Amino acid sequence: MVCSAAIGALFRVVISGKVGHSNLKNITIGQDVKMSFLVDPTQETRIVEGHPVLDGIAPYPICTEDFSMKVNGLSYFHLGEPPVPAVPPPAGTPPPSTLYFSLMSSRPIFDGAWVSWLPDAASDVPLEVHGTWTGGVKAAYNGVFGFTSEQFTFPSINIAEAVGSYTPSGGKATFKIWRDWVANNVLSWEITGMTITKAI
Repeated sequence: MVCSAAIGALFRVVISGKVGHSNLKNITIGQDVKMSFLVDPTQETRIVEGHPVLDGIAPYPICTEDFSMKVNGLSYFHLGEPPVPAVPPPAGTPPPSTLYFSLMSSRPIFDGAWVSWLPDAASDVPLEVHGTWTGGVKAAYNGVFGFTSEQFTFPSINIAEAVGSYTPSGGKATFKIWRDWVANNVLSWEITGMTITKAI
């Protein structure tokens, strides 16, 4: 999604971490990882049987043209095309076209956040690799970007009210990249912090 809203209406999300596992050349344990992107503050409304879903999850469209993920200051991975559904959707259902940043709060057990083509759960995000560090081997890369934290980590799922810095604790992080098949985890990192700010 290319955001059409004025820059002053947008919010910036920065998620930081440290590499905990790597099977990739030039990426080593302990290196810094930083994911950054702008989001539109217009919350996606999910409708089930004619009624809005009020479940403590708020999805916000990501401005994909601004998406950045760097390891040790270098951009190895870039967003790919939206995933092809494993099960064909019903006739007339449009394919996924919006990448979401979703906040989850005040639900039983955990709060959480994720980047996904699904508004209500972390899912595979196809990635493209730029450069020659893979040795020229063609491969399919996908990321899974989500974490949970102890309950009440976030004061609100309204992104304007959630501006601040957070250190996830008491939950689990699933920020990882797999290559060719799901069990082939080639890179993962531990989340050390997340900030939400006004874009300007």
